[in-house]
Amino acid sequence: MVFMIDSHVHSVFRSLEDFETLGFAGLTDAVSVAFYPVVPSSPATLIDHFRHIIEAEPLRLSGSFVRVHPAIGIHPRCIPPDVQSVFEYMKKAVEGCVAVGEVGLELATNAELEVLRNQLKLSKEEDLPAIIHTPRKEKRAITAKIIDVLREIDYFNVVIDHVNFENIDLVADLDVYVGLTVQCGKLNPENLLEIVGKYVMSSPEKFLLNTDLGRDSSDLFSLPKAVQFLRVKNIDRRVIELISGRNASSLFRI
Repeated sequence: MVFMIDSHVHSVFRSLEDFETLGFAGLTDAVSVAFYPVVPSSPATLIDHFRHIIEAEPLRLSGSFVRVHPAIGIHPRCIPPDVQSVFEYMKKAVEGCVAVGEVGLELATNAELEVLRNQLKLSKEEDLPAIIHTPRKEKRAITAKIIDVLREIDYFNVVIDHVNFENIDLVADLDVYVGLTVQCGKLNPENLLEIVGKYVMSSPEKFLLNTDLGRDSSDLFSLPKAVQFLRVKNIDRRVIELISGRNASSLFRI
């Protein structure tokens, strides 16, 4: 059996039973990233969300057969007032995390850009990977702006996530990891197979599969289904193992 690591979930929105089921389906680890469903009214709201991910989630899910690893970051849709207070907390708290995330751009406003810069600087200082969100709308243009920020900060130990046909050519030759989200409304198995054939086979060490499981309606089994779909389509086993688990294990040191 191919061991699987989901490199992007929002575990706080899923039940213990979900993770028990995923454990039986072959998932061994998951990276739980931060996202708050409304704009926080204060920095304390987001800080408590981070504490939930770091302090409670690994313990809550420890009996599920899936090891959950925390990541914290200010999502571009979750920027609170007095964001500097959140940065100060993050500087102390990231020591217990495997990544900074989920960060990125949604509309690429000046405020979003500044928050992204600061979090990438923190990632660089702490030698932690950053998990970077790309939006559904204007994905290509905003991905280009994210790349500009990476060059400005000179830090490329990141996953540019939710990549699809709209922006994959921008990141395929960049020295970053590429997150392929197999989920309803994102990549379906046929999309994934095409991307694997065109891009992944030539550099499989830089791609990660994930599900973005969270508060929205989702296919709980989209990752194991994707792995099995690639297997029956005769994709090389080593490639499947790399993108479904080994690359994430190496990147996040888990």
